[in-house]
Amino acid sequence: MFVGESVTVNHSSGSRWYWPNCAVHSDNPLNYTNTLEAYYPSYNIGGDLGTDEVIVLKYDWGGGVYYEKFFYSRRWGWFRWESYGQGSLQNVVQFNHISGRAPVFPTAACVAFPSPCTRTNTSCGGTWSCSGRQCFTQPPGQGECQDGFPWCYGGCCCACT
Repeated sequence: MFVGESVTVNHSSGSRWYWPNCAVHSDNPLNYTNTLEAYYPSYNIGGDLGTDEVIVLKYDWGGGVYYEKFFYSRRWGWFRWESYGQGSLQNVVQFNHISGRAPVFPTAACVAFPSPCTRTNTSCGGTWSCSGRQCFTQPPGQGECQDGFPWCYGGCCCACT
């Protein structure tokens, strides 16, 4: 992308939100525009990260009234988030310190699994079997799936057997 270039997404299935008791709260369409707002060849990130090439991506989900900005470093990835309402800055979060702590992976309190939880894939050379547990990353993080189910497919933990 070039600075100023945008990509617009309009998708009716969007996201599903849940109440704490796991009842469905709402289904929301996914409509937004991403614009590459800026490129900085030498940006002082601060903290422990120093200076690096940086891009700023504007995520406009509120028709120019509500939007967010994501700052990405070539070396460090996402390091800053800003939210805007009515055109003015509302919140800023900066991730610019190195920590020895292990990453935290999401867990789901409410899980609706696809049915059936199966996969056919010619690259397997065998049969895909799926556990029915939900996974979030490819491959799943430690503890997301039972031993022996190292891949995500359709939200399920699967293995080639």
